[in-house]
Amino acid sequence: MDEALRLLTTEAAYAGFEEDRRGSLELGKLADVIVVSDDPYQMPADALDQIKVDLTMVGGEIVFERAQPRGGQ
Repeated sequence: MDEALRLLTTEAAYAGFEEDRRGSLELGKLADVIVVSDDPYQMPADALDQIKVDLTMVGGEIVFERAQPRGGQ
């Protein structure tokens, strides 16, 4: 899981020559973040495709927020 997340974040930014702007949460970098519904470290590999994106931020601004079912769940 560590390798997969690194490939999708810091390594992807490096491959795109954008490691100075993206790929990790650091002062001075763009605040592009997703919040997911489940902890991928706690799920079996064959269930990872069931994780949903709950919130997406681009440049520190919320651009997507998944509607929560009534009852807060």
